[in-house]
Amino acid sequence: MNSKPLWKLAVLREPVGSPEAGSFKIHIAFVYHHILADGLSGTAFHKSLLGEIKNTEKAVLQTIDVPKVIDTPIYTDLVEPVEKLTSLPIGWLFLLQQLMKEYAPSWLTSASSPTWVGEPVQTLEMCPFRSRVRIVIIGEAEGNLLLKESRRYAISLTSLLTATAVAALAQAVPHAANITSITPYSFRRMTGTPEVDMTVQISSFQTSYSADVLDRMRKASLASDRAERLWKGAKYFHTQMRNELDKCPQDNVLGLLPYISNHVAYYEKKFGKPRETTFELSNLGVVKIGGDVFSDGWSLDSMTFTQVRSLPDLQSPSIASVSTVAH
Repeated sequence: MNSKPLWKLAVLREPVGSPEAGSFKIHIAFVYHHILADGLSGTAFHKSLLGEIKNTEKAVLQTIDVPKVIDTPIYTDLVEPVEKLTSLPIGWLFLLQQLMKEYAPSWLTSASSPTWVGEPVQTLEMCPFRSRVRIVIIGEAEGNLLLKESRRYAISLTSLLTATAVAALAQAVPHAANITSITPYSFRRMTGTPEVDMTVQISSFQTSYSADVLDRMRKASLASDRAERLWKGAKYFHTQMRNELDKCPQDNVLGLLPYISNHVAYYEKKFGKPRETTFELSNLGVVKIGGDVFSDGWSLDSMTFTQVRSLPDLQSPSIASVSTVAH
């Protein structure tokens, strides 16, 4: 946080075929801190980059001299924060619930089946953190089948992915009596902010899975029983997500921001305490890239979206999915 800028861009060139052919792949990694931009901002960056590639001849891109220092504008118009673009009404009951969760003594708020969250929140001095990323590619045929089945059950792909993660954790952690997921979602539909803008406009909600639900997932021995439990878990999540979106922006966690006077102190006091959730699943959705974007032999091979482990709130790495579609 003490170094600037809080982003970096890595460009790697990979030759393809013989040197005489002159063909190559370019891997572009845009890495940025979450306080600068959200997931859709990463999509906005890559779409803008592809637009510039379209308007630049391939020969120029291969021979252009890259400057050592890139000049940045002295002043840039930034998108207004969410609380200035839309109202965030908070009801007294919701506010009281959040205050109880934050300040009430543990003996008053402790659940009979606490959420399994692994180790307490730790600092770099307590534990040398290392991000682990495993990229799993789902083929077009399998992906279309998942989408078809999800639509048949009237649920989203995010719902299915969340239920799959819960089922896997239920088997991997047999003593877990409760699993809680956290799901971020974009607030841009409430603020009217275009997807081409780079900003941070996300909120999130939590979904808990009780001991009974987890035990039924563990005891399902037949493939048909496991599939039934999985779809029921996905339908449960989908209903919770729909309820959350239907009431937006009423009683949203973003409306609690004015009540935090010192954000650094707010997160620092979490060190050594139990985490709040088991895992996060973030689904960027489908990134649609039209075929007219490319010219002069350029094409888009793949796109990957991922994020590192979040120290204050999450125990496990987040799960993300992104697809590209060329028309």
